[in-house]
Amino acid sequence: MRKITLPLLIILTLTTLSVLNYRIEATISKTIPITKDAHICSDIPTTNRGSATYISVSHVSAGKCNILIYFPLSGIPSNANILSAKLILYKKKHYSYASGKTFKTFYVYRVTKYWSEGYVTWNKRTSTSSWSTPGGDYATPSIAHFNVYTSDPNKTKYEIDITNLVKSYLAGIYKNYGVIIKAGTSWYGGVQFYSSESPLIQYRPKLIVTYETPGGFSMSLNPPSITISQGGSGTVSITVNPVGGFSQTVTLNVQSKPSGFTVTINPSSLTPGSSATITISVASSVSPGTYTVVIRGTGGGKTATASISITVTEVPFDFTISVNPSSVEINQGESTTLVVTVTKTSGTAKPVTLTLIGLPSGASYSFNPSSVTPTGSSVLTINAGSAKGTYTLLVKGTTDGVERTATFTLTIKEKKCIIATTTYGSEVSDEVNLLRSFRDNIVLSTYAGRQFYIAFNMFYYSWSPYIAQIIHENNWLKTPFKIILYPLIGTLLFATNIIQPTIFLNQEIAIYLAGTIISAMLGIIYVTPLLSILYLLFRFKLQKYIRYSIFSIAGSITLCIMSQVFLLAPLLTIFTSIYIISVMVSAAFIALSIVTRPTHI
Repeated sequence: MRKITLPLLIILTLTTLSVLNYRIEATISKTIPITKDAHICSDIPTTNRGSATYISVSHVSAGKCNILIYFPLSGIPSNANILSAKLILYKKKHYSYASGKTFKTFYVYRVTKYWSEGYVTWNKRTSTSSWSTPGGDYATPSIAHFNVYTSDPNKTKYEIDITNLVKSYLAGIYKNYGVIIKAGTSWYGGVQFYSSESPLIQYRPKLIVTYETPGGFSMSLNPPSITISQGGSGTVSITVNPVGGFSQTVTLNVQSKPSGFTVTINPSSLTPGSSATITISVASSVSPGTYTVVIRGTGGGKTATASISITVTEVPFDFTISVNPSSVEINQGESTTLVVTVTKTSGTAKPVTLTLIGLPSGASYSFNPSSVTPTGSSVLTINAGSAKGTYTLLVKGTTDGVERTATFTLTIKEKKCIIATTTYGSEVSDEVNLLRSFRDNIVLSTYAGRQFYIAFNMFYYSWSPYIAQIIHENNWLKTPFKIILYPLIGTLLFATNIIQPTIFLNQEIAIYLAGTIISAMLGIIYVTPLLSILYLLFRFKLQKYIRYSIFSIAGSITLCIMSQVFLLAPLLTIFTSIYIISVMVSAAFIALSIVTRPTHI
């Protein structure tokens, strides 16, 4: 009997060891590092603590802190039978426990919305999206709870059973956004745990999943989750692991992928124990968030899947600025336009505000429009005004902390008072300086003055160079022209002194007042003699022409005001010219009427 029993015992022992050996091959314990964690606090609701070396959960007098933790599960085969899933945390310290209390209870909940480690706060879950409820969106009731005692030394290990939650994530019942840990509110207290950024690697949080797979093969990913920027790509290594002596070739293909993803596998067939490279490319149009790509393996009548978790991050918005043309040359009092083009180079386009830097005093500018959503353009208009010289100007575009610039060269040429310069023999004579000062500091410093100067400039420089040349060639003409110019200079000086008080109140009103005074006086001085000759020749009715000129003054000044209010620059150039001529003619008619009045008595 003993001889029979001994062989039977040997056979039973070998059979048991064989079964145990199969179980060891088919049962896997996988440690999954935590890829995202952060703590969010009500007393600093807009502060992100995703990079802290600890994670804090509390209910204290200052407010509350909650812990968010995310763990990728893509490395667990879809056909795995989950035996257990434990979240592991290590105590860093406890704080602010209520007097006489020796422990604090903390509760674990399933998170229901995506959150970004680098942006999550008490109020916001990403850089642009808010929590529906400040402090985090989660499902109730809690899935687990645990106690932290005051007597627990630092670095105490806590194992929190979340097996059922992991099963539901793997089964696709819920989307995996991780867990949130909240403190009980019965009494005050808080705890800090080591985070995934802790320099003490052995105390970082992790998830340990133990599972079984049937005989055949499993597939593992390295890494199980990756982060890819919009428009970028990344790679993952996939390995076929034999279970129970499996040795058949396994063919890999993409079972499912989100829209905008391109996935390639090289090689697409593997023998157990070998690996392939999966390349994942993400279109620039894919929205930021977490996505899943499922790889399917088939061979020897067996099937397994592996899920890759991809976090798509937003590419920061960036742009370039260009100015066309790159250099311009204009005269004083003139204006020019340039095209500023803002081109998007990455990210989601946002409005870019444009400004011009370096424009000299006396000149002005405007952008139309003043902000551009790239790719787009704006027209930059520069009024030279009284400025002169060559300048390198900077066009700056700004939005959300991003700043880009482009430069161009502006040359403003001074328009010389050529008749006065020739007559008085120098550009720096007192008389020429007075004319130049009036033009630069009064006329060209106002909007209405600049528009009138456009017409005056065209008129004056259409004939003045020829007169200046005649004076230059005939020195005896300088004295008569000095006599002609002195009334003009005196008139400008007189008007300048009269309008000084109004310049400080409103420069636009001051230029109209100056224009009226100067036009009236010049009309009397220069136009009245010509009208007198015509009057002696034709004996026309002065009162009729006085009425006509007054109506012209009233109509043109009204149209000047309307053009200025509505910024109709071309019309303002026309109507200011009509107004000046009307005042000159009207003043001449009135003066002639006064002079000839005794003739009608």
